Amino acid sequence: MRETNAVSAVIAPAHAGRAIAPGLAAVWSVSPCALLWGGGCLLSIASVGWSEVRPDPQLRSLPVLWAANATWAGFFLANPTSPAVIQEMRLQLLQPAAEAREKGATKTGAGWHMVCWPGLLVACAQRGQAPGSTTLMSSVTTIQAQPTPVTVDLDKCALVIIDMQRDFLEPGGFGEALGNDVSRLRQIVAPLRRLLGATRAAGLTVIHTREGHRPDMTDAPRAKVERGAPRMRIGDRGPMGRILIRGEAGHDIIPELAPLEGEPVLDKPGKGAFYQTDLDLMLRKRGIETLLVCGVTTEVCVHTTVREANDRGYCCVVVADCCASYFPEFHDVGLRMISAQGGIFGWVAQAGDVVEGLGRSAAGR
Repeated sequence: MRETNAVSAVIAPAHAGRAIAPGLAAVWSVSPCALLWGGGCLLSIASVGWSEVRPDPQLRSLPVLWAANATWAGFFLANPTSPAVIQEMRLQLLQPAAEAREKGATKTGAGWHMVCWPGLLVACAQRGQAPGSTTLMSSVTTIQAQPTPVTVDLDKCALVIIDMQRDFLEPGGFGEALGNDVSRLRQIVAPLRRLLGATRAAGLTVIHTREGHRPDMTDAPRAKVERGAPRMRIGDRGPMGRILIRGEAGHDIIPELAPLEGEPVLDKPGKGAFYQTDLDLMLRKRGIETLLVCGVTTEVCVHTTVREANDRGYCCVVVADCCASYFPEFHDVGLRMISAQGGIFGWVAQAGDVVEGLGRSAAGR
């Protein structure tokens, strides 16, 4: 899982940037772990003898806990890192020993620590760079964008796909009922599929949104319902069911971009994805700080969502060739407005540059 990548940062020597021979660099990069692991093993071996002398289970477990805590303390002091990461890994390693002691085992605690510490060392080494490299692994990548390249921590990044619904992209839907050429929106399906595949492969959070209303339309304002041709307005029956009504066929996301199981699908009654939804709560619970935003249409729902996100403190990267409008000139101006004045609402990037950034990060992991 991505959260464990933070462990790799604590095994690098303080002078990792120096030019060292490839073989020595590989040894040096794990030597602090090796020394601390060795100390833990010695204490654990000693605890085996202690467990034979002291039959009391409580006394018998003390050396094991001392070994674990002393080693972790040294590890933490030698390589400062997030206390949350240290605590999480400590619990993961100590849980088998604790369960074994609860079942009455006498030597299992020490044995588990002798197994766990080499495992930790191997895990740290495997998550590091190849022998000879002293570059730290990182989830941080840089994406070429306008007005400037943008640095993104992929552990805190999510892809938000706005309203890629049949009602907007297919003939017979609401978009066509308004007199629009829906083929203009279809042009972004292929690049968006590539971007979606890359973000899924990188393990990013993917969130889909759908604009629509309750069947009783109590959440549909009159000013919104009364736009468009009579008999083809929101709530009216069309070729794909009632237009923009949740649960109807036209409300669904197009099959090419169908959400996978576990990917949140957010139903929104308005243009912006934050209005009358729990999107902000979902993002903050996941620790998300940066949004890769794409979908339709650029100047309406995408733009509104980006502005809402910007006001809430999120960094937004709008993927230009994964957004579209029924009006090409609106698309172009909308993107320029986002990146104007030093990125007043965010950054604008191309899908290829985003995918390349994701690939660089994956290669460094």
